[in-house]
Amino acid sequence: MERLVFASQSAKADQDTDWSAEGEDPQGDEENQGRGLRWSWRWRTARVFIAICLFLALIAGAVHTWNSRVEEDNLSASDAESPSAHADRTGSISSSSSGIQQSGAEGSGLSGQVMVHMTGQVRTPGVVRVKHGSRVSEAVDQAGGFTEDADRDSVNLARLVVDGEQIKVPSLNSSKAQDEVSSGQAATCIDVTQADAQTLQGLDGVGPALAARIVTYRKSHSITRVDDLVAVPGIGPSILEKIRIGACS
Repeated sequence: MERLVFASQSAKADQDTDWSAEGEDPQGDEENQGRGLRWSWRWRTARVFIAICLFLALIAGAVHTWNSRVEEDNLSASDAESPSAHADRTGSISSSSSGIQQSGAEGSGLSGQVMVHMTGQVRTPGVVRVKHGSRVSEAVDQAGGFTEDADRDSVNLARLVVDGEQIKVPSLNSSKAQDEVSSGQAATCIDVTQADAQTLQGLDGVGPALAARIVTYRKSHSITRVDDLVAVPGIGPSILEKIRIGACS
């Protein structure tokens, strides 16, 4: 029995000696294998990453090339535009510019203003500028307003002014004098029932011959109003209306 045990121990010792001599260690082999697997996995991961980067670079290059071609096509199309189309577009722009300039020129005066000559009873008579579409009241204001002697009621302040016109504001005294003249003219009407031939010739449409016929007709006929003159030879409706203007009755 002791021999068997000794033989077994000797065999085990020899095996351990052989492993030590050959440098072989089962635990070391496992570590080496694990290290190799890790390096293998890292290398595979690196190759995948590199492949992905190359793929993305190819896509970016393709997109850039496509955009460059599109831009070149657009430039070629612009260069190939027909001269007539370019001329039409240029003509349209020129027409629009001319229209704008013309409309600005039609705006009577500088920047849509009109010029009005203010005279008479305003504080600063002369040429004033007002906006196109202004009223007479605005032109009066530009001339400094009315004076104390101005006859304000004789001017239509609500009227639209016209470029280049003259607006005269009369004084109260001149307006009264004009009214007196008008009243005097109305008082000098001709009485067709009593006026002689010379006076009758002052009526519109009545000459020496017709005045003589009126006087002759009155001697044999009664004339009490203007309408009775229609019976006088040579006086028709049109002449009668003219006589009516200057006649008293």
